[in-house]
Amino acid sequence: MSGFQSNNLNSIKNVADSVRQIMQGSIEQQRELPDSFVSRVPQAHTDIQSANTIEDRTKILNDHLRQATVAHGDEIVPTDYAIEFEKQVLNYQPETQEGQD
Repeated sequence: MSGFQSNNLNSIKNVADSVRQIMQGSIEQQRELPDSFVSRVPQAHTDIQSANTIEDRTKILNDHLRQATVAHGDEIVPTDYAIEFEKQVLNYQPETQEGQD
């Protein structure tokens, strides 16, 4: 009987691992922004540098989100896009122009 239980446990663990991998892949796919959002990240980053308050920064981010959403063909900003867009804008590192004289 213990062999049967061991096989069941292994099967359950395999299924759980498979589900975990699928869910992780699904989460990663959701966070991939469409080009209409990605292309706005550098300008949004530049624009928020002039924000004096958190409200100003939020307004600037919202304006960029709205424009990217319209360009993407949607009317409402998907929450996961908004979160990922803000994260990318805040973590954006402008590329240096070395060697392009």
